[in-house]
Amino acid sequence: MLLVSLLLCGCAVSPPTPTAPRPIAGRVVPTPVQVPGAPSVVPTGAVSPATAQLATAVVAGPIATSAPTTPPLAPTAIVPAGVIGQRVESAGIAVTVNAVEGALELGQFQRADQGRVFLLASVTLENASRERAPYNPLYFKVKDGEGFEYTASLLAADQSLKSGELAAGERVRGFVAFQVPAAAKRLQISYQPLVLFGGYQVLRVDLGEAPAPPELASAPPAQAPPAPAQSSSLVAPTRPAPSGTPIPNPSPAPPTSIPSVVPAPPKPASTPILAALGQRVESAGIALTVAAVKKVPQLSQFQRAKEGRVFVLADVILENANRDKEPYNPLYFKLKDADGFEYSATFSTGDQSLRSGELAMADKARGFVAFDTPTTARGLQLSYQPLALFGGYEVLRVNLGD
Repeated sequence: MLLVSLLLCGCAVSPPTPTAPRPIAGRVVPTPVQVPGAPSVVPTGAVSPATAQLATAVVAGPIATSAPTTPPLAPTAIVPAGVIGQRVESAGIAVTVNAVEGALELGQFQRADQGRVFLLASVTLENASRERAPYNPLYFKVKDGEGFEYTASLLAADQSLKSGELAAGERVRGFVAFQVPAAAKRLQISYQPLVLFGGYQVLRVDLGEAPAPPELASAPPAQAPPAPAQSSSLVAPTRPAPSGTPIPNPSPAPPTSIPSVVPAPPKPASTPILAALGQRVESAGIALTVAAVKKVPQLSQFQRAKEGRVFVLADVILENANRDKEPYNPLYFKLKDADGFEYSATFSTGDQSLRSGELAMADKARGFVAFDTPTTARGLQLSYQPLALFGGYEVLRVNLGD
């Protein structure tokens, strides 16, 4: 029994005595630091309480970050809304709503639905400082006070706004139509070219209430019953304010003039080339010459101008200067007067009217192009641009005079 006890005591293993680390040539090994209340040896891979406390203090402190190198982008400013007759400009284009009127019919085949009215806005668009600016009646929208929006209606009138491209400093004018409820309030028209990466901002003009058509506006208003006279006993007597009571200032009177939304337009850097009668003008590989122009009351036995109107006939010569092939069409022509109104080419069946087709290099085509215009139209200007996608054609302009 005594022998067994001695054997068991001999087998007990005592913990190893810690020894100082041996120095290694070229390297200094740190000596472990004894932390009060902690084991004399910290096992490999473990973290001592002092180290953990230090790490916690470091993490808990503020984390230093580098200042941003790029400043945040400022929000785009909203262009203030204008009023009728006021010019509003932003991002190089300007719009002016000259007048607004109401109508129940647009031409012979368009009539407003029950409880609705056509809103006709006379607008002027101007390219203030861009190299070129597209325009289109579909870029307009109208919104009422309840948030409902209305897109432009198809308008076939001769003075309706067409589509095209404005050179620097050029302007165009026309009517844009919208069908809105007759009781619509707080109407606002907006304009923004739908061009990807164009940088255009929304231009807005307040229109007020939906205008009444002339046939409704001319009807005498219903007589309202006279208001009953108020008895003097119902009028509360006025009493002076107690001493020390501040007297509110009266509301300031509204300004008599509307402040300008934008400063005067900058002078455009360049103006489009305007040729004269008989002068050849060329750009982007095509050339145009207007040999002559005349005004006639009728084009054929079945095409006669209406009262107060006349047909303008332009004798034009088109030439393919250096393109492989070039399309041509009388519908590529437009006529604009001094007021900015545009007129599209009229279909003509004359034997010498300009046809449509394709010109080979150095080939030419000649013919008459007709326009139905008011007899009072002055300062006429003819323009030509093939409507070919990615064609790179420039607008060619010729001054026709009065």
